[in-house]
Amino acid sequence: MKTVAPTYRSAAQTVFDIADLLVLVERVRAQMVPALEELVSKLETAAASEDELDFGGLVKAAQQLLELDDTDMARTLNVSRPTIGRWIRGVSSPHPLTRRAICSTLVKKARGKIKLMQG
Repeated sequence: MKTVAPTYRSAAQTVFDIADLLVLVERVRAQMVPALEELVSKLETAAASEDELDFGGLVKAAQQLLELDDTDMARTLNVSRPTIGRWIRGVSSPHPLTRRAICSTLVKKARGKIKLMQG
């Protein structure tokens, strides 16, 4: 078996690595806020529309941007986890009035995350 010698870093290298990490975090935040703002726009449009739309795709995008798993998303929207799955797969979609309430809830959640990220 081959033994790998541990790598030791100086304090200056560690500080530099942390600084790089902080820059990366800021870059991600800079990209995340516009994506969340776009999500808010799409959710508001979906809430106001009577037209058929890719509701499952919108829920999936919201789930990813809000970093929610199926269970957390179901809890947030007060529906069952299988319901989230059916929406995402396009098997079913909520009634237009329910869709408005769902979109409103997700808009509030997205705006909260935007505020937190800009904070």
